[in-house]
Amino acid sequence: YSATLYAEEDSVPVQNLAVSGEQVTFKIPTDEVTYTVKLTLKDGTAEGTYSASDGKSGKVSGKKV
Repeated sequence: YSATLYAEEDSVPVQNLAVSGEQVTFKIPTDEVTYTVKLTLKDGTAEGTYSASDGKSGKVSGKKV
């Protein structure tokens, strides 16, 4: 698998993308920190968490469009 994150006028290649059933994990490197994202996919939605190398963390969600 491969993916690219598009934000504003920039893009970042997603690293270490892994899919196992409904579980998806990947890393997003930036100049400041690296984000690790863990998602569960179900019925066209994605919900999960992120953690950053600077110690910050939170929830993340999305939906298929």
